Amino acid sequence: MDKLINHGGILWRIKKEVSKETFIINEEINYEFVKSFKEYLNCDHVLQNQNNFLFVEEISELEFEEINES
Repeated sequence: MDKLINHGGILWRIKKEVSKETFIINEEINYEFVKSFKEYLNCDHVLQNQNNFLFVEEISELEFEEINES
């Protein structure tokens, strides 16, 4: 099951969660590397918490199927 997060009133599907340490070069976070990884994963946006970057895809419309119990 997909992991979802609500941020800014928008529902996001987390495609990948990666430690911020992964993107540290010369003791600083390399945001160009973060951006390139976002594009590689074909994500819409990058969110972050204290320890990780969250590479996310916006859920623009919920799809559901009606079940008839006849």
